[in-house]
Amino acid sequence: MAPAAPQYLRIVVNAERRYGLWPFTRRIPPGWTDTYFVGSRLRCLAQITELTRQHGPRPAAPPGGHPGAGGRTVTGRLGLVAGFAPHRPAVLGAGRPLTYGGLELRADALARTVAEHGVRRGELVGLRLRPGADAVVARLAVLKAGAAYLPMRDDSPQARPGLRLIIAEPELAGPARRHGLPVLVWRRRDRAGGRAPARAVLPGDPAYVVPGPAPGGGLVFDHGRLVVAAAATRAAGGPLPAGGPPECAVPGPDCDELVIWGQLLHGDPVRFDGHAVAAPPGAGDADPHRGRWYVLDDELHPVPEGELYLAAAWLGGGFGDGPTRAARWLRPDPFDRAGGGTMLWTGHRARRDNGVLRLADQ
Repeated sequence: MAPAAPQYLRIVVNAERRYGLWPFTRRIPPGWTDTYFVGSRLRCLAQITELTRQHGPRPAAPPGGHPGAGGRTVTGRLGLVAGFAPHRPAVLGAGRPLTYGGLELRADALARTVAEHGVRRGELVGLRLRPGADAVVARLAVLKAGAAYLPMRDDSPQARPGLRLIIAEPELAGPARRHGLPVLVWRRRDRAGGRAPARAVLPGDPAYVVPGPAPGGGLVFDHGRLVVAAAATRAAGGPLPAGGPPECAVPGPDCDELVIWGQLLHGDPVRFDGHAVAAPPGAGDADPHRGRWYVLDDELHPVPEGELYLAAAWLGGGFGDGPTRAARWLRPDPFDRAGGGTMLWTGHRARRDNGVLRLADQ
């Protein structure tokens, strides 16, 4: 189900070639440009598919800054930390700690194996691994191979379109093969030598795909936005902003992912408590859904009760299924002062009671 829409919409586009639907009667927000196509929602979505076919996929660009800045990619930033302190613990849990240098070496070896299985830059790799050091190694290895990773849950009914390979532990290889895709059965002792493939990684390259159903499932984090989101989650130490988020199942990234990268990219170890990521000290209230929460009507004006939208820096990565699906769920953010920002329709109706957000559909 989609949010109610005005009879006529226009297609707008921002500097990153992200297409969006905008009410025809409203003034176009800063950072977005009119494509001069007006029609119904279905006609606009069909036109976005055609525009993408004509002009190709949007360019891989970072959310600001030079595209070659190593500190704006997960692999580049982690490499800087490992080069500065290779013997510093990176992953703690049962058994011997894994250092940053060891993490780099093991990820390089697995990245070479992933590339030998035919995974190319920009493709998607599924992960069926239990939480722990091996799962962190696999995440970094996929990124070093130039691909993006998708953590696969036990209840995943089918493989996501575009999935190229699944990395699985031996005990989980059987269920992984049910998806009908190549499975790389990986054990910790599999340590083939060699360096990672020499593949340039840019801040705009896809890195992480959120599992689960739409609207949250399928969201793509590029390297630049994953770095930003991880840093924001790490820095979340105070109370949540007034009015949000509401206490509901809202779309967004898994908090564990942001805790993992938030710790590693800042030179601090990730600790696994049993089979889960342990929240670092002082970050017990970190929440990946931090951002600006709006309650808007069909014309995207603020109202006391209406559709619930979330605006956050990490939303610009869009959806792995392409710009047409992104346009179904993402809208230009009319309240973004910098211009060109995006907000996500959450699929919920909400209301504000004395400044507090509450769901109206529960």
